[in-house]
Formats: sequence, C-alpha cells, structure tokens
Amino acid sequence: MLPVFRVRFALLLAALTLAGTALSGAVAPAGELPPAPPGTETVTIFLVRHAEKSKDDPRDPPLTAGGRQRAERLAELLAHEKITHLFSTPLKRTQQTLAPLAGARRLEVTRIMDVDEQIAALLDLPAGSTAVLAGHSNTVPALVAGLGGTV
Repeated sequence: MLPVFRVRFALLLAALTLAGTALSGAVAPAGELPPAPPGTETVTIFLVRHAEKSKDDPRDPPLTAGGRQRAERLAELLAHEKITHLFSTPLKRTQQTLAPLAGARRLEVTRIMDVDEQIAALLDLPAGSTAVLAGHSNTVPALVAGLGGTV
C-alpha cells in the first residue's frame, strides 16, 4: 500500500512575513503549522517571491542591496527549519534570493524555469523533505494552486 502524503507549504510574502497554508486550507504562521494527522507523511514547501531586483538589466536583473539584505533575512528566518531541497528559476534574482540559505546549508539550488516542472519536482519530493522555492510574482500563485492551495 502506498503511503498517504500531505503537502504543507508556507508562502513567504515579499515582506518576508511568514504564513503557512496546509492543503486543507488552514492558515497558521510558519513554525506553528498544524501537525500532520497520525500516519500521514509530510513534505513542507516554502514558496518565496524573489527579493527586490535592480532596474539595471531589464532581462535578468540582480538583487539590489536591499534585496541582498532581505535574502540574508530569509536565511535567518528559516534557520530553524530542516531544509533539504532548494529550487529557483535560472534567473539571477531568484538564485541570489536563495544564495545565503544555500551557503548556510551547503545545498545546491536546482534551477527549473517551467512552473509545471517546478510543481512536478516538488510533488516528487520524498516524505520528510522540506523545500524552499524562489519564484516570481506571476508564478507563486500558480505554484500554490498547482500544489492544491489558494492565495
């Protein structure tokens, strides 16, 4: 018999305020996610929009100084989480948003551009995994919906 999986994910808003949304639709701050029912195996997914980007390069802008500070703060906010996987798009701003977290955890960032492929990769994570995916303002809502949640 296949194990029952329940995906819990948290959406970190642009201001990096934490809000967790379980597939049941319940909302709780990260760190206070409701416990999984007994016998349920869980994957926790944090979705973040990239930090503030520069206006220097319209195609692939890096983060601003403020964006780099926010990326450092993200790593601090998630310091207590047992992060096992990091995902971003191939664009500089998403990679730089996860760079402090990747460095602190000594994890590689998997780069995937297509939202459907990102969803598939997240749904394919083994039970007990905790992932962070850095996306964009136009992709995070699609990721939430693809994982069964609502924004």
